[in-house]
Amino acid sequence: MKSKSILILSLLMTIIISSCKNEIIENQSLKVNRAEIKEMAALHSKGLQFTKSQKIKTKGFDVEVPETPVRTALEIFELLAPDINIYIQNNNLQEYAYLVNVVPGFNIANIPTVSLSQTGQAFSQNYYIILNQMNGLLEPSSYHDLDNQLNIIIGSTNFLSLNAEEQAILISGAEIMLDSYSYWSNNSPQLLATKGFWNRLWAVVQSDARGAWQGGISAFTADKGVGGIIKGAIVGAIQGSELAAELTEDEYSMIVGGNTVNIKGVNVPIEFDNILVMPTTPSLTFPSNYTGLYYYVSSKDLAHEENLIYPTYIFKNSQNIYYYNSGLTCLLPNGVYFNNYDLQYYKVLNGKVTEIGSKPTVFPGGDKPLQELVSNLFPNCN
Repeated sequence: MKSKSILILSLLMTIIISSCKNEIIENQSLKVNRAEIKEMAALHSKGLQFTKSQKIKTKGFDVEVPETPVRTALEIFELLAPDINIYIQNNNLQEYAYLVNVVPGFNIANIPTVSLSQTGQAFSQNYYIILNQMNGLLEPSSYHDLDNQLNIIIGSTNFLSLNAEEQAILISGAEIMLDSYSYWSNNSPQLLATKGFWNRLWAVVQSDARGAWQGGISAFTADKGVGGIIKGAIVGAIQGSELAAELTEDEYSMIVGGNTVNIKGVNVPIEFDNILVMPTTPSLTFPSNYTGLYYYVSSKDLAHEENLIYPTYIFKNSQNIYYYNSGLTCLLPNGVYFNNYDLQYYKVLNGKVTEIGSKPTVFPGGDKPLQELVSNLFPNCN
């Protein structure tokens, strides 16, 4: 009896040690931090929840209960764009807002695309093989089942041979797939009722993941690094999300398949080759022909003539970074500035003008001047 207990204990210790060893090997072998990507991927479902709550609060209806007649995807995006834009701005994702067609003045139909395979930017053969594996997964029986399938792929020798950018794109899509499955399984009775044969839940999850992969690839082509790839994936997933798909008749747009292109001997859905090119946004500046005073504005002290109490002159360097001294050593404090010349409000972050608006409480990204006025805002400096 004693020897049997010792044997069982020995086996348990072997399993525990082996498990820990495998975990260490996986953490050492991956070229990106999967835990960090998973944490950031949660911004996807939080964005869905934010937009849903905003629509219920401001428009009086739930985005998951379609009205009749059913709207088109374009109409839905137009309806949701303001709230999606607010969420993107609040989470420092505005650089990738073009992926969801919510940038004022941008039309996604007019943004150019680039073929990676035709411009020498294609990824490795293993990358496309694994992308097809993830993209072609059969509907799982549960979240745990999906997690296991993805873990097997990510732990494979082929996956571990990929470079950091390739791993970042694929893991971003995988984690958003898990995030999407969890969110829609728990937040949409409509989709729960259509699992299995009708496959609507899984089609929505796949749509989110494909949007993530497209967004991540687009960020990669703009040379945004691993951090940018993850952010692009989050915004791309919102574009592919059920916020649009569940309210549209165009269910075919959620179905995996369609046209393919052969890249390095692998047939790949063309959507992973023809990628949106990140628009180049012109640098925003204060008006060059005005050299008078600007006034720092807070939410409590909006710019009225009687309370413009924090005046300053501004100066810029060759990179359009602004200072409040001519020696260009004192960076202009973050906040909102107003002048009596063009009656515009200028938002400044890290010395750069990031937004321009005609009202003190509404900017293109939905931001407001929330900062409090502080004493000694512009201290003397050399």
